[in-house]
Amino acid sequence: MIVAPQLKAIRNNDQRASCLGYNTRLYAFLSFVISGAFASLAGALSTFIFRYISPDIMHWSRSGMMVMMTVIGRVHPFFGPAEGAFVFVLAKDVLSWLITQDWPSRRYFTSYHFPSNLLKH
Repeated sequence: MIVAPQLKAIRNNDQRASCLGYNTRLYAFLSFVISGAFASLAGALSTFIFRYISPDIMHWSRSGMMVMMTVIGRVHPFFGPAEGAFVFVLAKDVLSWLITQDWPSRRYFTSYHFPSNLLKH
């Protein structure tokens, strides 16, 4: 059973694919099950690699980062999300380096500034 042409037809026009005789709900459910299987496989592999599962991976910001990587890399091409992940991580690292490279020279990050009248008691 080849599923790719049916999924492309459903992606382009759901109503037209339904008129062609494809069971769009079945194919949508099948694609959901396949994506869930890949997600669970990725979670299992990360558990084996890190030997620890943190509750932090369930936070909404983690899934938001994945969505941003996919949006940056475009959805349709095969290597799009990987390109988006590369650009996202590179931009995060470069911006972090640009912001934090001169922190030791900034006085307000290295010491507290109290008003002088609070310290005279």
